[in-house]
Amino acid sequence: MKTIIKLTLGILLVSALAGCTPGQIQMLLRSLATPPVAAGDPVHGESIFRHGSGSAPPCVTCHQIVAGGIGFSVGPNLADIAHVAETRVEGMDASAYIHQSILDPSARLAPGYRNMMYPNYAHDLSAQDIEDVVAFLLTLDGENS
Repeated sequence: MKTIIKLTLGILLVSALAGCTPGQIQMLLRSLATPPVAAGDPVHGESIFRHGSGSAPPCVTCHQIVAGGIGFSVGPNLADIAHVAETRVEGMDASAYIHQSILDPSARLAPGYRNMMYPNYAHDLSAQDIEDVVAFLLTLDGENS
């Protein structure tokens, strides 16, 4: 019986992964190998966003948080990311969109921007660090940024 269950789960996993990009497969495998994380800490997330962590560069190197979006940056202005992220991809909530943008930055590009985001946040930050950055970004609603 255990063999049948394992075989069935294996077939389901292979079927599910068949349509995934390499980045999506990496995210899935990482989530299976990583213990669950606590809810995100936006204060710690802001620190990582502004100062980086270990070998991960600070997000402000390329992204600004400026209400009204005036100024130049290599990446999109994130002042209203909590609202923008929830409408960017049908069926994907803001948290999932931001997670994917951090872990697999080439999966979806913001209109008008090239694929230049630092690609190694998935390796350089812990799952908890990423959850904290996402929690911080979800506090940005354009009005309080």
